[in-house]
Amino acid sequence: MAKAKLTNLTQSWINSKTQKSNNVKTSKHQTANLSKSMQTIYISSEAKKLLWQKRVETGDSLSSTIETLILTYLKK
Repeated sequence: MAKAKLTNLTQSWINSKTQKSNNVKTSKHQTANLSKSMQTIYISSEAKKLLWQKRVETGDSLSSTIETLILTYLKK
């Protein structure tokens, strides 16, 4: 049996239905860049302690700290 082809109308309808609706409050970091994606990383306990110390000192989230480190040091 042949597969049915999606028309432009069907594709646009599917795309509009699959977009995530966000009903929770967004933080100032999320509103600045809505094209973020979730990623799981594994770090050592020493790195975790340093991240939490940085969070307590600056008030930044762990995600924003990791993002800043990546964009600063790996973007070069």
